[in-house]
Order: sequence, then structure tokens, then C-alpha cells
Amino acid sequence: MTDAAIPPNAAQARELKQSAVGEIHAHQVEMRQSSAKSITAHNVSMKESGCGQVQADKIEVTEGGIGMARAVSVEMREGGVGVVFTEEASLQESSAGVLLADTVQGDVRASLVLTGQVQGNVHTALSTPQAALLGAVGGIFIGLTLWLMRFLNRDEA
Repeated sequence: MTDAAIPPNAAQARELKQSAVGEIHAHQVEMRQSSAKSITAHNVSMKESGCGQVQADKIEVTEGGIGMARAVSVEMREGGVGVVFTEEASLQESSAGVLLADTVQGDVRASLVLTGQVQGNVHTALSTPQAALLGAVGGIFIGLTLWLMRFLNRDEA
């Protein structure tokens, strides 16, 4: 993430306790039992909180959830995330829908994980090789279907 993503007039720090807000733009965000629609910050710390979308350099979540996260580093303990794009993911007893990361550490359950390196217990519905195979089979199926449709349309003309 770059400084350009955070407006120049953004708050240095935002602390929320038992609050619900829309958008937050700050350098540091700390949330406790709170919710937000979206957060853009350098560092985000959430405990028993949730957010629809987070873009940050570092995200730390304990017993919380995020719809979509984009960060350099994501640390999550007993939480959940729908989609996460990150360089480093450390998830302990957490779940993810789609996890795209250079490195994944911890104990995580995910529907789809695309990563270069895994350390720990990662349970997936689809691994990287399985996803590649599914994509190849899907591509072949679509290609054959289109070819067959074109072949059948030639006979009618």
C-alpha cells in the first residue's frame, strides 16, 4: 500500500469501541467490538470486530471478521475472512473463502488457497494444483462446447 491511498487530511489514529461507522481513512485504526464498512490505513487492529473491506499494510484480527482484505501482512486469530490478498498470511484457528498469499502460516480452513509456501495445517476444498486442473478442464469443456455449437450452426447454413 502507498501513502497515496490515504488522503492527506486523514486522521493519524482512530480508535473505536462498541461503535458502527461507514468509511475510515487513518494511519492507525484500532477497533474493539465495532464494525465499519471500509477501512484504508497503514495498520489495522480489530478485536471482536468486523469490516466489509480493509486495505492496509498490516492487519491484525482477533475473534473478528473481514469481507475482503488487501494487505502486505494479515494476522488472524479465531476469525474469518471472505477474500484476502496478501504477501504474508498468518491465520490461527481461522477460516477464509479465498486466500491468495505468497506465504501462509498457521491453522486455517479455506475454500481456495493459492500460495507459494505453506507452513502449518491448511485445509482446503481446492489446492493450487486442483484449481489449475479445474481451470484446464473447464477451459477444454467450454472450448469443445463452442466448437460443437459452431459445427452445428454450419450445417444449418
